[in-house]
Order: sequence, then structure tokens, then C-alpha cells
Amino acid sequence: ITVTNKSSGITIGYFPRKLDIPENTPIETTITTITASSEAQNVARTFKLIDGANGTFKLGDVSIPPFVNIQSSMWTVPLVLARPLDFETREEFVFKVKAIDAYQREQFEELMIRVTDVNEGPSDILYSGGKDISVHEKLYTNDEVIGRFRVVDDDIEDKHVLRISNNNAIKLNREGELYVPAGTSFDFERRSKIKILVRVADKETAVFRKAFQVKVIDSNEAPTELILVNGTVSTGFLTFGLLFDNSPAETSISTVKVRDPDNANWGNQTFAIELVDDGHGLVKLDELILKVAKYNDVCTPTDDYCRIDYESHKALLITFKVTDSSSPPMTAYFNRMIAIEDINDPPRRIHLDGTIL
Repeated sequence: ITVTNKSSGITIGYFPRKLDIPENTPIETTITTITASSEAQNVARTFKLIDGANGTFKLGDVSIPPFVNIQSSMWTVPLVLARPLDFETREEFVFKVKAIDAYQREQFEELMIRVTDVNEGPSDILYSGGKDISVHEKLYTNDEVIGRFRVVDDDIEDKHVLRISNNNAIKLNREGELYVPAGTSFDFERRSKIKILVRVADKETAVFRKAFQVKVIDSNEAPTELILVNGTVSTGFLTFGLLFDNSPAETSISTVKVRDPDNANWGNQTFAIELVDDGHGLVKLDELILKVAKYNDVCTPTDDYCRIDYESHKALLITFKVTDSSSPPMTAYFNRMIAIEDINDPPRRIHLDGTIL
């Protein structure tokens, strides 16, 4: 294990000789031990690293082996790893170590260290579809790609398999593209943020996981329901307004209430409501209160007896137009029925078929 130069009087070598070092070797690990000897005894001896591969390696403390007499001419020094190794950056280091004895005589030894590749596994997953992962509040009718994931791995040539392990609404294809499958819908009011856990494995089955947050972008939705509050009857299949026969003008029938998905989470949308079919003019809308109209097709301003008449209309079918205040505004139409409850009417006039009683 030594190389002798008789002209210098110094021999130098190292053990172990085979220097194949894994790239994940910890810093401060002793790579090999360098040994030198000369006839100069019991005096100072030193080593010098001529080219430490840009500081990747360093020399430890010089010592005399414990099994050698103090008068021996042998001295040793460990070669220590000073910086992390990276096979993908540099596979081989060649440099020299110089031994110097007490008479300032020198001898050089060249070392070649090979870095061996170790599977390091993925270290990160990055989203390349923009700043945030987002989906729209809607029904997706076709598969739609919303972005792509990129794997960070020091082993550049590694192949990776990506998958989402906790969500079925958003999927990954073989190319690492994140997409929403056809038939999937999102509801901002029910869930404005979705957490997905992405898992990646390389060819050596090294695994890395990372959580991402998907934002659901709110979309304005049309009103979904119009309710007649109070003065209503439910049959189990249909809820309708109820109005009694002979009800006079200005009688309150029901209060109108609108339901809109965008108001589910304390939303503050307001609504413009109008009657586009007012049941032959028999009803009107006074702000949010549905009332019996004063003038209609059977009642004129000169009539003294202007009331709802069961014999003329047993039920009224009316249509509401509702427009919300969001942008862009959404409009919906709702048909509602007002049933008229018959009441026995008193005789209003006497008809004589002759002149003799």
C-alpha cells in the first residue's frame, strides 16, 4: 500500500485503496487513512492537501499509530468528507496529498475517488398550472385539464408515478396532468376549498407526499326556489297559497321568500321580484307581500263589491320573475298556484217571475 521514492527518503500511501464512495455518505466520514514514513524520527511531520476538490475533502489531525514506537518514523492522517457528494453533479475526484518530514522533504500521492449513485427519491412536487390550483363552481361536461405537477428529484433520469390518494373529484393522468373528469361538479357554498394529497414514487419505490389546496371559484347561480310563507297549504306533493272566497281588495295572501345557493353561507344577495302573470289581475305584489288587487278584470273602480269570487275563479295560476343582484345577474321564473276556498254566499237579490204575490 505504499509508494517509495528513494531519492526523497519518504514513502506515502493510503488504505483502503478502493475509494468508491456512495453519494449519500455523511459529512465528517473518514474516507481513507493516509500514511507516510521517513528516517526523521520524533520530530514534527505534516501532510498537505494539494487540491481538495474545492473543499469537498479535508485532512484530519496528524497522529502516530498507537501500535508504533514513539521513535518511529511513521505518521498518519485521515482524509475526511467536508461537503456533501452528488453523483449527478460530479462522479469523480482526482487530487494529491503531500507528506512533509522534519527535513522538509516532500512526497506526493494521487488519490482518485469515485462517487457511486444512490437512489435519493423525490424531494418535492411543484404545481405548474399557475399560482393556485382552482376549479370553477359548475358542472364539468368534459374532462378538463387544470394544471400539471412537476417532480423534483436529484436523480434526473428517474421515472415517477403520481397519484392523488384522498380525492375522487380531481384526478391525475399518466403525464402528471391534473384534470377534472366529466360529470364532476363543485359547489362553492358547500365547500370553497378542497385538500388533495399527491403521492409520487420513483422506480425504486421511494415515496414523497405533499398536500395541496384547491380553491373553488364562486359563480353566480340563479335563484332556485320561491316560497309563499304563511297562508299556504301543503298536500304532500304541492304547496300552494290559500285565499278565501269573498276576500276583499288589499287582503294579504302570503309573504314571498326567495332561496338562492349564493346566500347559503351568509350571502347578501338581494332580489328584484315581479309578477309577470298576475292571475287575471286579481293579485298584486306589494314589496314582498302578495295581496288581492283592487282593480281586475271583474272589478272596476266604480264597483262597491270588489272581492275574490270562487264562482269566477276556483284557483289562480301566477308567475314570478326573480332576478338576483350579483354580476352577471341571474333570472329564474316560478309558477305558483293560489287556491280559492269556497264560502257560502248570501242571496244578493230577489227575482220575481210575476207581479202578483
